[in-house]
Amino acid sequence: MNKRAIVIVLLVLVAVLAVMVGCKKAKPTPTPSSEVMESKPVATGTFTLVPATPTAEAEATVKVQTPTSTPAGLPQPILLNPPDLTAGTAIDLEWAWKDALAEGHCFEVQIWPDEPEAQPKAYGWYRDAYLRVTAANLVPGRYWWRVIVVGACKQDHGEELSSYSEEHRFIIVWPSLRPQLVLPWPTRPTATFTPTPRPTRTPYRSPTPPWYTPGPTNMSSP
Repeated sequence: MNKRAIVIVLLVLVAVLAVMVGCKKAKPTPTPSSEVMESKPVATGTFTLVPATPTAEAEATVKVQTPTSTPAGLPQPILLNPPDLTAGTAIDLEWAWKDALAEGHCFEVQIWPDEPEAQPKAYGWYRDAYLRVTAANLVPGRYWWRVIVVGACKQDHGEELSSYSEEHRFIIVWPSLRPQLVLPWPTRPTATFTPTPRPTRTPYRSPTPPWYTPGPTNMSSP
């Protein structure tokens, strides 16, 4: 093989290598990170959300879904008085509620004995947040009580419009039949009488008349 053929082969190889290097520079292979950056650019800065203005259709939908009656799940009544385990012949039960009662709604007071098998029982329905129970209405003993708002008055049990309040206890006792203890009158201090000393009196002697002549002091009998 002569030198001319060798030179031609070398030139051909150099040309092939140059073509291959040029193709690599013209079409670089994209990396995964570059593709992610190009397809999902990361934006920086602070964004402010602007609420969309409700349309007339949305307002109409809200109005249709708004209930006209008092919804269930209102806040529970709060028991105020008496403190737990208060005892007496008359007990005043007091409670409070956040909202005013609507027409036809009542407070249902439930009272039941403090016994293992006793169940809550409706004692009565009231529009006022106050109730007095006495030994004339309940047998003396210990009782539980709680309050709930119902949608009807003077029925077995109306629709529950609130959750139950807490449960407190009170004790009814018999009135005492013993007579009241009569305290004696306070003793008055005894006055001590101290007699006033009388002044010493000199016995009175009548003056001797001038015509009187006293007789002898020693007189013998005749």
